[in-house]
Amino acid sequence: MKGKIKIFLFLAVILSIIILAFPFSGNNDTISNKSLKSLDKNIHGNEKLYQTTTKPVVDKKKDTQKTWGILSTIAPFLTALAALAGLFVTIWKHINQQNYEIKNKLNEKFTSNINSLCSDDQLIRASASVSILNFLKKGYEEFHEQVFMILLANLKNISVRNDDDSVRKLIVNSFEKAIRLKLEKSKNKKKESGLDLSRTNLTNADLSKLDLSGVDLAFSKLENTNFTGSNLWRARGIKANMKNAKLSKAILNEARFKKANFYKTHFREANLVAADLRKTNLINAQFQKAKMQSVRLQDADLARAKFEGADITDAHFKGAYLDEQTIKSIFRTKNKSWKRAHFDDEDRIDLEELEKLERIETD
Repeated sequence: MKGKIKIFLFLAVILSIIILAFPFSGNNDTISNKSLKSLDKNIHGNEKLYQTTTKPVVDKKKDTQKTWGILSTIAPFLTALAALAGLFVTIWKHINQQNYEIKNKLNEKFTSNINSLCSDDQLIRASASVSILNFLKKGYEEFHEQVFMILLANLKNISVRNDDDSVRKLIVNSFEKAIRLKLEKSKNKKKESGLDLSRTNLTNADLSKLDLSGVDLAFSKLENTNFTGSNLWRARGIKANMKNAKLSKAILNEARFKKANFYKTHFREANLVAADLRKTNLINAQFQKAKMQSVRLQDADLARAKFEGADITDAHFKGAYLDEQTIKSIFRTKNKSWKRAHFDDEDRIDLEELEKLERIETD
């Protein structure tokens, strides 16, 4: 289509040059003033009578000649403009027709791709999950939002379809790109993303360095999911399975993950200020150098969790399970912030005993 347009434009330019270069003249005098005088002299034979009777005629003919001269001068240009206008109208119609046909083909291809994603044949679904990446390229922005919603719907229905994990991985791979494009488009809107990713299987997904503030992750499968450096401010994730997820340097302040599974999850240098992690599984969780002021950890299982260098000022540990290894780790929190945290009496006694032993060793 672009080649045809270039040819049309080239012809238009050539036509314009030819028209402008062609020597048009409006001074074609068919009846000269000299001939007219000679004829009138022969008829009247009198100079005085000649001047009296021919002057109005000559003036009138001169005006007529002037008018036709002007018209003969601009006529070629008017013709050229009309020709060019007709040419450009033809080109415009051709472009519109081509765009219409391309758009129809794209819509047909997109619809076919969506139907394939809904197929019961896993091979067809796998192929469609790869092909749909074409609609996430530059120039296909009108499809980006639809692709995101369709991929999300598929990931919410993974457990229902009982897909092979390889198919799910392909869909997740496409979803990773779709969600980044969606959030990039809305990043200048000063509000939380508020995405609904609840009950979604995003195992092993790369969602690092994204603004997911206010996201809903309730009941989702997020094992080994990478949230490193992401903004999860005020995120909601009741009973989410985030086993071995990467949340290092993530923003999780005021997040609510009650009863979630954080087994072996990494929270190194994360911001967990005022986060709600009550009744969660935090066995072997990593909290080194994390900001945990006022975090709520009541009734959580913190066996073998690591807290070295973390700030746990005003953190709530009452009812939480703390084994000997966890107690020793909490004792090494930043600036002994454990002294300003809330523990069951038994756990506080264990921490104070460690402090006494440290003094004895120092002395």
